[in-house]
Amino acid sequence: MKAMTMAVLAATILMSGGVAAFAQGQGQGQGPGAGLGMAQGQGPANRAARHEAMMKALDADGDGKVTLEEFLNAPRGNSKQSAETLKQRRTAHFKQLDRNGDGVLSLDELPSKRP
Repeated sequence: MKAMTMAVLAATILMSGGVAAFAQGQGQGQGPGAGLGMAQGQGPANRAARHEAMMKALDADGDGKVTLEEFLNAPRGNSKQSAETLKQRRTAHFKQLDRNGDGVLSLDELPSKRP
């Protein structure tokens, strides 16, 4: 259940374009997302921990990378978008994140700073 919740959160964050703003704190964080149990705070020191948790939640086969298929198969959450619209948006976002164009996302491709 926790993995499913993390996957839903990760997919929702990715679709909203807020990869670097992924959840914070276990009740002690500040700002939106506080108490979601991913990592504390918003600073660069905690960004890597949030990215690792997000990648682990999306990486269905555990190979350390997220394929487009894994990205597309993340739970929809409460999205009211059609399945086709969601697929198009996720595909476009995946391509933005896939900096080296190899068809998989790795930790080093995720933004190290907020846009």
